[in-house]
Amino acid sequence: MELKHLLIQLCAAYFATVAAAINVKAPKKYIFWAGIPGLIAYGIYLLVLPYSNVFTATFIGSLIVSIIGQIMARKFKTVVNVFYIPAFFIFVPGMAMYETAYHFINNDLISAGTAFYKALITALAIGLAVFVIDSAMETYKYHQDKRQRSQLNDQ
Repeated sequence: MELKHLLIQLCAAYFATVAAAINVKAPKKYIFWAGIPGLIAYGIYLLVLPYSNVFTATFIGSLIVSIIGQIMARKFKTVVNVFYIPAFFIFVPGMAMYETAYHFINNDLISAGTAFYKALITALAIGLAVFVIDSAMETYKYHQDKRQRSQLNDQ
């Protein structure tokens, strides 16, 4: 991919994420910060896509959104949804869902099924990535709290 096209896509990802943050009424002081997870995750997605499939690239991009979202939520002491929801807008399979409905209405069930499969796989990748990172964070917090409780009991 040409560098110029890559930079245009990364800028578009950042501004799309910021626009989504404005659309979901994120707090004003976090709006421009909310674009960072989308920018980085989409960059990783573009790097992974030529060497894998859409599911894997979306899964890895969504993992990045989840990790960066968790880090930024702790840094800014706010809820993680401020960074999650806008950044996931760039991965949501809207076009595939539109194609599903379009082909279904036109009675082209094979194409509708194919488009639905693409939408389902993309949504599954996003959901799985969020589940993995959130579960890992909860497990980490649980063990950290358990370690702190045992240290207090030892004193």
